[in-house]
Order: sequence, then C-alpha cells, then structure tokens
Amino acid sequence: MIDVDNLMRGQNYLELKESFVIFITTFDPFGYKMPVYTFKNICKENTNITLEDETSKIFFNVTAYKKESDVEIRCFMSYLFNKKPTDDFTRKIDRLVNELKYNENFKTRYTDMEAVWVTDAKRQGRLEGALQKAMESAKKFLSMGLSAEQVAEGTGLSIAEVQELTQKTYKAN
Repeated sequence: MIDVDNLMRGQNYLELKESFVIFITTFDPFGYKMPVYTFKNICKENTNITLEDETSKIFFNVTAYKKESDVEIRCFMSYLFNKKPTDDFTRKIDRLVNELKYNENFKTRYTDMEAVWVTDAKRQGRLEGALQKAMESAKKFLSMGLSAEQVAEGTGLSIAEVQELTQKTYKAN
C-alpha cells in the first residue's frame, strides 16, 4: 500500500521514494537480543538481487536498549521500556504524553479515530469474507463443469480470477 500511494500511474517502479516501516516492540521479535533489526527486500532465490525499492523495515526491540550505541535512540528506547525520561527529548515526550492523557478534546478525537479504524477493519474483514465465499462458490461451479465466463458472472469474480483459480485447482489435482 505504501508503494501504491507513492507511485503515480505510469511511473517506473525504481522511482519510488525512500520509505520506512517502523515497529517498536516491547519484546524481542526475532530472539537475537539485538536492539535494532533493519530489513531490506531481497530475493529469496538469489540473495544477490535486491528489490531496490528503497523500503526499510526497522524493528526497535526496547528490551535491548542498553546495547544500542546511538545515545539518543538508547534514551528513547529506555524511556519506552522503563517509562522514565532520561534526557531533554524524552522529558518533552513524557510531558506531552501526560498532557494528552488528561485532554478531553484529544480523548474524543482519539476515540473517533479508533472507531474509524475498527469500522475499516470490519469492512475489510467483510470484503475478505465475501471474496473467500465467492472463491468457494467458483470452485463448486467449476467442478460442475461451468465455463469460466459463467462462473465469473455467477460469483462476481473477474474472468482472470476464475481462470487463475482453474489453474490452481488443475495443478492441485
């Protein structure tokens, strides 16, 4: 989704802007006791090939903050882990967090945003459920000998989706 939002129609994939997906975890997601894990997209079949999409996924494991060499990042991670500010930046964050905790306007706006997120997640779940049902129906129709065009018309799937499903079903058998 990030790539789609950053690339205009007709633009070359290599023109994507640099982007970061940052995860801050209160546990070690990979079990190597490292404070930071940074990932770039590489080909599984040939690790010499990189996607060159300028996307980085960075996991900050705050439980290992003591091992972080960058002092500012270490202070921030320590704050997230211990809930105690240790420098000017984390004191400012702590002050803002405490102000927002008691700000009724912010609470209302946050609750409204949360309601939108929940609604979007439910809508997405319904769409995924409807697609799954359409795929199951398509499989049944195909097993009954209906053509791809008939199955597409009956399920609302595209002919390409039905044909792909036909190929997958054929390969599985």
